[in-house]
Amino acid sequence: MRNFRRAWQRWLQWRKANLEGSVEEDKTAPEVALYLTYLAYKSGGLAAVKTALSALRYYAKLQGTEGDYMKDALIETVVRGLERDFSKPIQQREGFSPEEMRKIIKYFLREKICPKLIDLRMACLLLFLYVSAGRFEEAAGIELTNIKTLESGNLMVKLLKGKKNQLAKRQVVILPKLETSECQDMDITVLMKRYVEKLEGQEGKSKYLFPSFRGMKKGKKETSTFLLNKPISYGVARKSLLEAVKMTKIKTEEADFGLHSCRVGALTEAANSGKFSQLQLQNLGRWAQMESAARYFLPREREQVKVGKELGSRLAKSLEGQVLETAGNRQAACNLEASKTKAAAAAGEKKQEEISRKRARGLEKQEKVEKKIEKKVKRERLLFRVKRTGPGAEDYQALPPAT
Repeated sequence: MRNFRRAWQRWLQWRKANLEGSVEEDKTAPEVALYLTYLAYKSGGLAAVKTALSALRYYAKLQGTEGDYMKDALIETVVRGLERDFSKPIQQREGFSPEEMRKIIKYFLREKICPKLIDLRMACLLLFLYVSAGRFEEAAGIELTNIKTLESGNLMVKLLKGKKNQLAKRQVVILPKLETSECQDMDITVLMKRYVEKLEGQEGKSKYLFPSFRGMKKGKKETSTFLLNKPISYGVARKSLLEAVKMTKIKTEEADFGLHSCRVGALTEAANSGKFSQLQLQNLGRWAQMESAARYFLPREREQVKVGKELGSRLAKSLEGQVLETAGNRQAACNLEASKTKAAAAAGEKKQEEISRKRARGLEKQEKVEKKIEKKVKRERLLFRVKRTGPGAEDYQALPPAT
């Protein structure tokens, strides 16, 4: 509401300075369109435009019929044009996998018997963000009176503040109690009870579930923790998380992660499991529109690499005569080629022997044919023996074959 009042005052000031006439005159859609365009080009982005648009719509709704100018199609057209001109690619944080979340939680609970309150606070905060798919501002705004233990053992948490809850409407999140007792460190209900009991034993008073701390020192030694009546800051929580990421060696480039990684990881895991409907995922993410969830259904970097490697492996296996690059594979390729050459040589020798046998059989057959022809010629010669009996052409006498 405070942001809305400021945005409304800035709009009235701009209108008074740039438009003729008094502030009380009826406002029009073209004036709003000009103001939104002015904000976009002045700031170079859409943040100020969206804040002003939400404030103007809110106050126009309070004005009743006098605020109908905000329903004009011109305003929607101008806003869409500004979104095309000034929209920037969404820099989505890398999400934590369940295994990575376990490593981080265990890091903050490394002192098994009596963990420090500051570590217990971070473990509860991060586990809450993951189990509830929560945003940091939602968790920071939770008060101690907003938590209730149900008969089932589950925790009911009322969210009073959030990105989609600017008007502080009641939103309820149920934190389930795990059915198994093997790993109570990952049970948000057990860990939260342990944390709240230790929180209530500290000096100072704070209404927030995740308050800011101030160490109480006696000399150079810190003796106790004093609670401040304000929530933990984003910077302190993020710094602590990135330290845990670095110490657990989840990834060398810890800048890819942030507090929003808990929400991204939880929603991505839920979406990729295929066990939940779109309505269930929308309720889990507390989105006003399902379009906001689209990026959570896309495979993250690690999933894309995994799928790419699998597809590449299958493609390589389907190719004949693939090039083997490693030394071992090259040796295997050489051995394979040698065996192929040896097999080809053996086949060649066998074929050559077959040809030789055929040639021998051919020569033998030819020799038989020649002998048969020779016998036939001799026989014909014997049949044509004649004797000349006179000088004329007809003076020949056939003689019987010689015996």
